[in-house]
Amino acid sequence: MADPLCPIIIYEISSVINPRTNAAVDFSSFLSINATGGHLSVTDYSTVRQVLEIHVRASTSHPAMFWSDDSEYLATLEVTAIPPEIVLPPANFPPFFDNPLENQQFQLAADEVSFSYVLPSFSDPLGDSVTLDLDGLASFMTWDEATNTLLLSNATAGSTTVATILEDEYGMQTTSSFTVTVLQSEVAQASMDPLASSNDTESGNSTEEVSDAEAA
Repeated sequence: MADPLCPIIIYEISSVINPRTNAAVDFSSFLSINATGGHLSVTDYSTVRQVLEIHVRASTSHPAMFWSDDSEYLATLEVTAIPPEIVLPPANFPPFFDNPLENQQFQLAADEVSFSYVLPSFSDPLGDSVTLDLDGLASFMTWDEATNTLLLSNATAGSTTVATILEDEYGMQTTSSFTVTVLQSEVAQASMDPLASSNDTESGNSTEEVSDAEAA
């Protein structure tokens, strides 16, 4: 019984081309492929004796993550010389985050200028080892690879787009990004609010007028 958490890879021949004429070749009578094993078989050598470009598509799904992708292979083969069966190289598919990246928003305070964001865990559909790299960090940001955490120390107000690169051991990559927004403290926002400043000024004038009237 298949493991429901393991991805299933399905192979199919998408097209066969004669590279000399760039014309499509009807391969149904002499060529077949094992859908789950990726084995090409030549069933009749008498029908075709030429060099062919065989395009093979490999598709997969990751049932636990509802993830899917496909990859195209190109094999240039001389039908008269190849053995009765050819095993295609293993399919490879890009790594992925187990949960979506989320934009982050923090607000500065008098006693709070440092923050952190733990990024989602990540996986590879075929179990390859994966590394994660971050690009575009602001000067106050550091990446703690051991804990999968983005650290903000002595942060300043502003917005930064951080790029993420997941890469498996064979060089297959997935790139994405998220935004980190640091808001000014409420005190700083109030001091920059012209309406608030105007209200304070009007309130002060009104107090002086009342005081003068009482003195009279």
